[in-house]
Amino acid sequence: DDCVFGPDNGFACVRGSTGSCTTSCLSTGSRTCSGTCTWGACVPPAEVCNGLDDDCVGGADNGFDCARGSTGSCTTSCLSTGSRTCSDTCVWGSCVPPVEVCNGLDEDCIDGADNGFTCVMGSVRSCTTGCGSVGQQTCDGSCEWSACVPPVEVCNGRDDDCDGSTDDGFDCIQGASEVCTVGSCSGSRTCSASCTWGGCDLGPAPGNDACSDTVPLLTAGVRTGTTCGAIDRTTWSPAAGCAASAGGPDVFYRLQITERSQVVLTATGFNTVLYVRAATCGGAQVACNDDGPVVLPGSALTVTLDPGLYYVVVDGHDATSLGAFTLTTSITPSPAHDLCAGAQEIAFSTGTAGGGGTVITDSLALAADDYAGTCGGSGGRDLVYRLTTTGGGQDLFVTTIGSTADTVVYVRAGDCVTGAQLGCQSAYRTSVDRNPVLVFDNLAAGTYYIFVDGQDATQTGAFRLEVNWTGQDDAGDRCGQPYEWVPGTATYCENTDGDGNEYTGTCGGGDGEHVYFYVVPTGSTGDYLFHTCNGGTDFNTVLHLRSACQDSATEINCNNDIGGSCGGTGGWSRSRIASGSTTRLSPGIYYLFIDGTTGQDGNYCINTVPW
Repeated sequence: DDCVFGPDNGFACVRGSTGSCTTSCLSTGSRTCSGTCTWGACVPPAEVCNGLDDDCVGGADNGFDCARGSTGSCTTSCLSTGSRTCSDTCVWGSCVPPVEVCNGLDEDCIDGADNGFTCVMGSVRSCTTGCGSVGQQTCDGSCEWSACVPPVEVCNGRDDDCDGSTDDGFDCIQGASEVCTVGSCSGSRTCSASCTWGGCDLGPAPGNDACSDTVPLLTAGVRTGTTCGAIDRTTWSPAAGCAASAGGPDVFYRLQITERSQVVLTATGFNTVLYVRAATCGGAQVACNDDGPVVLPGSALTVTLDPGLYYVVVDGHDATSLGAFTLTTSITPSPAHDLCAGAQEIAFSTGTAGGGGTVITDSLALAADDYAGTCGGSGGRDLVYRLTTTGGGQDLFVTTIGSTADTVVYVRAGDCVTGAQLGCQSAYRTSVDRNPVLVFDNLAAGTYYIFVDGQDATQTGAFRLEVNWTGQDDAGDRCGQPYEWVPGTATYCENTDGDGNEYTGTCGGGDGEHVYFYVVPTGSTGDYLFHTCNGGTDFNTVLHLRSACQDSATEINCNNDIGGSCGGTGGWSRSRIASGSTTRLSPGIYYLFIDGTTGQDGNYCINTVPW
């Protein structure tokens, strides 16, 4: 308008004109001068593929696949992470795999994982170990094979883990064998396919392993045998001395008894059990012993057997009790008077005081337990004696004092088994002597059975049986019913007027007398002193002492007159007997006679004092 410097001079621009400009994203844009001659906003150009942001929208090359010349990660055909480049036309190029590394994967999509290395990391392969077993190698983090690692030991009879031992860690080496023992038996055992020991093979069974009528016949003597290789075919019935147990291998023997006998069986060598069966292999058990009293841990039994066939079993206490053994057999015929049927006869006579007497020395060793009295004897061995009296009544005196065995004595009348028991005693005054004294008054003529029984099964020793019988008379007059000198009593006073004259001593005695039985207890010194040197005696006495009442030959001492040593009490007609240093009485029973010279009887006092 002013013709100076062209149109719109003085304004920012010529209205309607255009011009280039730098956009906010630094591209070259364009702008237009407005009606007020000011520049409008800088308008970015259209985006082109040049690796630049032209339109200032969405970054470089927006609207194309990629920004020209840029790179990016991609997944290769082998699923590794590769790279790709944007082309000049803004299109991605192909995905290029990375270089292969040792990681157990295929990065370069060529020949699989870890190609170009020795092995694929983490892979394993079999190998031969230094001991020849098949081991295993592992590819390490450097893709190199590790050393050959031996396998875990298995049961195969070889050394797998290369430690120098075959089948170590197992019970045994497969197929190996060794000596083994069961109880006291030796055998062999073999290692199984699972490297555990098989059972101990003890060899073939002995010929008497199974019971039959052909097993060996036992006779008295010693024989050896074995249960090694035998089978546990039977067991015993629990009984006294034979507690219940599972038992072990066993063998059998036959035993033929031709007459009633005591059989003693002893088995030693291991922990045996012995038992006897009657008639058949499975017959009734008649005796059993587990641990014998003197043969531990073996067995010993004693049994009385009637004639017949028996089977003896040598068994083991349990499954580990087996081995060689020694079997000792003793067969001794039993005494006939072990049973009532064979009762030993005591000969009856009436020659002394209208009767007689006997002392029998015997033993319970071979007897059996067949009977018992009401006061004891159950379990003890017993013997039977028979006395048959005739004529008038008889007084009867029976004692076993002086015996080694601890006995029980009982008497039956009439029938040995079922007859009435007339008396039974197991001890004399309990603490004085463990053997009894029985006295019976005026027994009618008849048969009487005297039983000497053991107090229990342990009593097998000798005994002394004294039996005295005399025609019925007053107590104290005869040996069939003597007075008792009660232990601890100092004086007895009695009268012999009218009593019969049946006994004399070697020093005299020709008138009526009294008899006392006197017991010297076990542990006593055996000293004694009896005398009639007192004012209570009014006749010429004779004292004599015996160890068997009806046997004058057993006299121990006799005295008629003691002389002046009695002082003013009739010493020349009084008597005294006493022990000396060599004449003490052994424990037992004795009989003291208070007698008178011919025509002399009357009142007496008999004293005893500590000696």
